[in-house]
Amino acid sequence: APTVQEAVDRINAARAVARQCGTAFFPATTPLVWDAQLQVAAQAHASDMANRNFFAHTNPDGVTASQRTTAAGYGPATGENIAAGYPSMEAAMQGWLLSPGHCENIMRPTYQHYALACADGAGSDYGTYWTQSFGVFR
Repeated sequence: APTVQEAVDRINAARAVARQCGTAFFPATTPLVWDAQLQVAAQAHASDMANRNFFAHTNPDGVTASQRTTAAGYGPATGENIAAGYPSMEAAMQGWLLSPGHCENIMRPTYQHYALACADGAGSDYGTYWTQSFGVFR
């Protein structure tokens, strides 16, 4: 798994460059700051997907991204990207940046806080599961 510094450096390198996300153009934008509460929510979801072998923003119990970040103490003003089957953070980032909706989350200028998590699920469909959590305020 990447270190916190590697994760922050990679997301901010992506945000530092203007890019086209599908039909939407995003100028370079402000860096994000790592948030420990968002990391709790991201890790919980990545681990849940790996352990219960599902791939979705809403878990089998009906828990959503906003509910996860609220339970972790951050609050509901968040965005979430998920990925599965990518062997590295760089591979997951490339996939997200090529997907318009995921790219928009990465580039959205209103986001201030960030966390990334991954989890490996032995015997799961995709092996490695990734979650990015984005937040606007605490």
